[in-house]
Amino acid sequence: MAKNKGSGGGTVTIAAPAAVSSGEFVVAGSLTGVALDDAGSSQDVVLQTQGVFEMRKTANNVAVGLGAKLYAANSANQVTTATGGGRAFVGYALNASPTNSSAPVSVLLAPIGA
Repeated sequence: MAKNKGSGGGTVTIAAPAAVSSGEFVVAGSLTGVALDDAGSSQDVVLQTQGVFEMRKTANNVAVGLGAKLYAANSANQVTTATGGGRAFVGYALNASPTNSSAPVSVLLAPIGA
């Protein structure tokens, strides 16, 4: 076994850029993932970087189509199809959520560097 191997690939441990709760998106530069535990700012937090997670969209009056590219919203634990404002790409919608629906979106996390 290589002595320089770190993680198995599906999770990474980083210093939290801000306080986070389990289940929230964490964006650190271009790295995105879902926090598996609560952590304070600068504390170690384990991020899941692969898999599917249920997330809310930013507004019920926005439609999300199957396969849409999704971005971390500026508000915690929400996704949007809007690309501006420095939003980080997080993955793809695995279900549609029509306009005026509060149905969560199943998000397939994008591979790091995608």
